[in-house]
Amino acid sequence: MASTGKVLHIFVASPDLGLPCRLVTTMPDLTINRLKLSFLPYQFVNLESVYCTLNGRPIPDSATLATGNVLPLSLIMLRLRLAGGGGDGGATGAESRDCYLNMYASKKPDKVDPNETRLSRWTTCALSADPLSPPV
Repeated sequence: MASTGKVLHIFVASPDLGLPCRLVTTMPDLTINRLKLSFLPYQFVNLESVYCTLNGRPIPDSATLATGNVLPLSLIMLRLRLAGGGGDGGATGAESRDCYLNMYASKKPDKVDPNETRLSRWTTCALSADPLSPPV
């Protein structure tokens, strides 16, 4: 962990926002929220839609670089938090109980009976697959 009296050199990048990787010289007591503000355009309204990660793990906005365990020359990624997308267990309204039940209630095709397969070997020609006729 960096001490609060020294300068800290870190890399910051955001492929989601189109920002190339940049080397930043800052103080370890800088908060993640202030770091985000320094990289985002002033017209960027929704600050909650952007979060920072270090080694794939999110860093809280209230954390400082020192308390977030950001070491010298670490890479901090600015990521976009995507809204929506489902996966939260909510209903979309497109499904209904009837559709769900009908999906499983519909008759599935039966499997071929092994007895019929055995019988067909004795009653059909192996070459032409035509039914055999007497005197065979």
